[in-house]
Amino acid sequence: MSRFNPNSRSDARVEPAGGIWMVAERGIHKIDGYSTRVRLALEAISEVFPKPVLFYPSETCDEDPSILSDIAEPVPIPVAPGKPLPFLGRVFRHALESRLKTHGRPALVYGQNLVASDLASRFSESNSIPFVFDYHGVAVHEIFASDKSPRGLAKAAIYLRLERRTVKRADKIVVVSNNFRRSIEKRYRRAPDDVHVFPMVPEAGLLQAPRKTRGEIAAELGVDVGAGTVVFTYLGQAQTWQLAAETVAYYARIEAASDDTFLLIISNDRDRFSEIVRRAGVRRCKTISVPHADVPRYLDFCDFGFVFRRPILVNTVASPTKVMEYLSRGVLPVMTGSVGDFSEALSIEDLATIVPFDALKRAERSDRRWTRPPSKLKDRARRYASSFRDTHIAAYDAFLREMVGSAVARNATL
Repeated sequence: MSRFNPNSRSDARVEPAGGIWMVAERGIHKIDGYSTRVRLALEAISEVFPKPVLFYPSETCDEDPSILSDIAEPVPIPVAPGKPLPFLGRVFRHALESRLKTHGRPALVYGQNLVASDLASRFSESNSIPFVFDYHGVAVHEIFASDKSPRGLAKAAIYLRLERRTVKRADKIVVVSNNFRRSIEKRYRRAPDDVHVFPMVPEAGLLQAPRKTRGEIAAELGVDVGAGTVVFTYLGQAQTWQLAAETVAYYARIEAASDDTFLLIISNDRDRFSEIVRRAGVRRCKTISVPHADVPRYLDFCDFGFVFRRPILVNTVASPTKVMEYLSRGVLPVMTGSVGDFSEALSIEDLATIVPFDALKRAERSDRRWTRPPSKLKDRARRYASSFRDTHIAAYDAFLREMVGSAVARNATL
């Protein structure tokens, strides 16, 4: 059975001359949002077309992405440790040109995020090869939001130039939300047909993993929770942009107003969270660090999951992985109103609680009395996540087929 689309058939694949080349940035060997996005796209491509080629910068032999070798042909590009990718154009160009000489032209080149896409789009333009730009987030605004120093402003200016020329060169642009699509269309006057939305969909393992009972997980964690205990969770690291401290402080107000609640933090930043929890005065809480593959079982223990973001462009165009991770296991998001397309969509579906951003800053006691969601609502959340995945994978599959079909026809005339 297919990993990516259970309904796909191997004889539905096509074989564009030269195949598909993907160019990625550092970090594809990690378990994070970026590596998840790369794998998701590769799985989609490999289900429709023969094994794509994956170019990636490698500083050490430890970065060999063997986890991706089942769906792609990894081609490491040796680079100097720590050297910024925008200054590695010559190295990338040499690697791509060498492959071109030995294996012929690809049907198209697919860039993953801004810097890799800028480097790849130069090669595509100079060789008249169709190019797809997969843009995960507004890099310019991400830099500006996190670093307003002169150095940060200079870096943002560089990335703005990269964004402008990469969007201009791209035949098609893939973004993670409708909000992002509208932003690209407005700022760069791209036609609606030029921009395709492919959000972060839940991984199949999240939907298919066997469910554990609350009692089993409670015993494993060594915590005392009753049948009526409302369990909240925070999945992620103790990062400022994820509003980790504000999240724990908000939960502390819930705990102060409720008789029976518990907070489970799933993070690799256990020491930092220990201090955050202590400062917030939270009493009923446990922080765990577990392998990514074990996350679903611990989400089964929870009722509500926090996703708080500031109301800035970086967040309104985003597609946080954790939203669908929560829903896939029947955990209902508690979120601010600026989490990509999700805040509005899930509010309409009554699958999320929306917290005004200003409420995170207020120190007053919470008035709401939280209770465990009924099992039917948790089941509906799981069905929503499954349908969301199927719908967007089907649309992305159709987009890939159309794009490569056009590329093959275009290459045939050259």
